[in-house]
Amino acid sequence: MLVLSKCWITLWRNLMSSPTKTPQTLKELLDLIPGEKKEIFEQLEPGVRVYLVNHRGMNYGLFVNPPGRPNLFKTETILKYSEGLKLFKKLKLPVFSFVDTPGADPRVAENDKGMIRELNELAMNIMDYPYFKMGVVHGRCYGGASIVCFPYFFGGQPVVALEGSNIGIMGNQIISKLLSSSKRLHAVWEMNAAMECDDLSDYVDVGLIEKVMSVDEFVREFRHRLDWLRLGDSVDAVIHS
Repeated sequence: MLVLSKCWITLWRNLMSSPTKTPQTLKELLDLIPGEKKEIFEQLEPGVRVYLVNHRGMNYGLFVNPPGRPNLFKTETILKYSEGLKLFKKLKLPVFSFVDTPGADPRVAENDKGMIRELNELAMNIMDYPYFKMGVVHGRCYGGASIVCFPYFFGGQPVVALEGSNIGIMGNQIISKLLSSSKRLHAVWEMNAAMECDDLSDYVDVGLIEKVMSVDEFVREFRHRLDWLRLGDSVDAVIHS
């Protein structure tokens, strides 16, 4: 009986300490983010969702690319980010951006809509945003779409990534296919790709992201940062706490 009790205790401890899995759906991701959420601009491009969030009396803005979706960066996507930033700027809110996108839609139709112009405008809106802004990679982060991570050289806080995320110019499979017709270029790419670190430690080393975190580590730190913002402490205190 004593042995059986010990087995149940061990099983209970294992269940209680099992790490939270990376969210696979929008609901799972939103459940990890504290606060009561109200979606805005619902009628616009669904590749990014925009929310006004209230957490313990403090409001903040939230951009989310839904997990498990294509989330190609289209002209309409860029416009939605810009509209969200304009609203949050009027409300003087801190903003968080959760990123999972394979990058820009390469089709000619998007170029005809003025994608490059709108992307430049979005970059300016991000740089001009005067309040706390921070990006979190929770899946893919490729190409020019990475600007919605609010990188530090755009005035953002250090970017963090959840374990299992992928960051780069584009997906390795796509690069390999594009270079397959040239043995020389493909060989050069494979040599360079071999030096990349699956855990993104090379990105951490050069300062492009601050750290790679488990879901549980991130949830704790995210709540901590929200509490600092809610209490009105300085941005430096938020970063270095």
